Amino acid sequence: MLDAVLFVCVGKRSQFGIFLLGQFTLLHFGVKLLHSQPFFYRKSPVDFFRQLWLLRIHNQWIGLANLNENASRQTSAYLRPMWQSYLKGYKSWLLLERSFSGNTIEAYLRDVSKLVQFLDIQQLKLPPGELTLAHFQDFVTYLNELGLDRSSQSRTIAGVKTFYRYLLLEDVLDTDPTEFLDTPRITRKIPEVLTYDEIQQLLAVIDLSKPSGVRNRAMLETLYACGLRVSELINLKISNMHLDIGCVKVIGKSDKERIVPIGEEAAKHIRFYMDGVR
Repeated sequence: MLDAVLFVCVGKRSQFGIFLLGQFTLLHFGVKLLHSQPFFYRKSPVDFFRQLWLLRIHNQWIGLANLNENASRQTSAYLRPMWQSYLKGYKSWLLLERSFSGNTIEAYLRDVSKLVQFLDIQQLKLPPGELTLAHFQDFVTYLNELGLDRSSQSRTIAGVKTFYRYLLLEDVLDTDPTEFLDTPRITRKIPEVLTYDEIQQLLAVIDLSKPSGVRNRAMLETLYACGLRVSELINLKISNMHLDIGCVKVIGKSDKERIVPIGEEAAKHIRFYMDGVR
């Protein structure tokens, strides 16, 4: 009788429900629930058993999730301190030997953190020196399952490879397990640029009667004339602007300096902003 009721309630998955829960366990749980929850009396038998089955399945899933979470916590408690000393030295190496900026260093550390997270999920309590090429191939699959595009996957793998090159230089490892790890191929797209008329339309809509408009015009003119990144523009100092000789000194990625020529139109709006607004 219980088989028939469950088949009507949950359709094709009734046999799975019976297998998972057991007829007598489900019936006993249902009777207790009926006596403890008066509002169930208002439901039809079909609705009652459907809700009962789904509730029990939900509780089973929650239990499995908690079990996996607890296991992951135990793995993390053991794994992360194991990697911490290597990451600390790696951070110092990126700063002192490679002269990377703070943002770049954080990006490289995040790449390695993804690898540690993967080991947590797989419950692999392994130090960096015990990972093999097969582990990294599984890690690439994990990145793909996360939904990362090819450029993000390639960027993460490059960061992990840099970490293992550091371990090789520090004689922590004898061989590099990432040496033959393939990275996803990135399809290069032709960049889309604004035309001359579109640039002029963009500059024309700026209201120069407002101080913010004068500032914005100077910023856009500098971006357009010098071909700067936004981060380079906002870090541009007055002391690095040599408008009298038509050039500016720009601090780019990895704190590299370069001299960039600047046009007279951009220099005019910069002077206008500095003399009349700033």
